[in-house]
Amino acid sequence: MARLITLSFSASNTQLLLSTTVAGGGATASIPLNNPYPFVFADLARTITLTSTDDLSGVNFTITGTNQFGIATNEVLAGPNNSTVTSVNQYNTITNIASSGNYTNFSIGSGSTGTFQWIKLNTMNVDAQVSIAGAVTGTINYSVNQTLNALEKYVQAGPSFTYVVNTTPISFPVVAGLTNATTNQIYYLPSPVTALQGIVNSSTGGTLTLNILQQGLQ
Repeated sequence: MARLITLSFSASNTQLLLSTTVAGGGATASIPLNNPYPFVFADLARTITLTSTDDLSGVNFTITGTNQFGIATNEVLAGPNNSTVTSVNQYNTITNIASSGNYTNFSIGSGSTGTFQWIKLNTMNVDAQVSIAGAVTGTINYSVNQTLNALEKYVQAGPSFTYVVNTTPISFPVVAGLTNATTNQIYYLPSPVTALQGIVNSSTGGTLTLNILQQGLQ
């Protein structure tokens, strides 16, 4: 039986995590989101945005969370000045956002770029065929990569074994049509690979639905 995996990248939303609030903050104060921490982007890591119609450039915001591999990630981002600023890091989970001072007319949202988690494929299949389809709305630029590397393994050190996650697998484009693509695309992968990964390189109000259909065991 074939296995269908669907991944989605929704349009950027400057109020997704925190709707515009009149005022709040204070030294090292944790900012309450629309919903309790942690905030999770399903199946992907994504940049986040800070937006305000006021000048908050003198306020530092500390963002804490994890990346697509579950590794702790954090950064300090200077606030916006009647604008939107975007995080450098991409986050799968946001465990806390704190301000160094007061903020006004302020919101927190989702950015225009993101990286899907690696999708492991069944390399034991006799028939290795995989269908990959990207469906888009609006303006978006995306790519799909493949790897033959193992994503995790056990490494022996003396009598003990340590579980290690490969955070930098060597990857290659699947095909030119799925590299910096801006329209609906479909491709049939005839040879086995370890895993596939989708990347949203940029977007302006655009969405992406990425479907991966793997042929079942024979």
